[in-house]
Amino acid sequence: MTSTAVPDSSEQAPFNELAVLAFVLAFVTGIVGVVLGAVALHQITKTGQRGRKLAMAAIVIGSILAIAFVGVAVAIFFSIIDQQGCTYPC
Repeated sequence: MTSTAVPDSSEQAPFNELAVLAFVLAFVTGIVGVVLGAVALHQITKTGQRGRKLAMAAIVIGSILAIAFVGVAVAIFFSIIDQQGCTYPC
């Protein structure tokens, strides 16, 4: 007979600190959160640490915020050009 041991809750793998940092920084600087989230995800697959969902959330949130930032920057750019007229050869 073989017995399977139930893992003790105190023996859980620790959280990947980079995943937590990536999640926090995804709200502040989107692209940094994406990069750190990808690195944390790679580390998690190698080490078996916890934090996969945090790393994935950092990638998604950071991507959305980075795309929104670029969209707002482009909108402001074209708004300024529209108000002041095009000085570059159009």
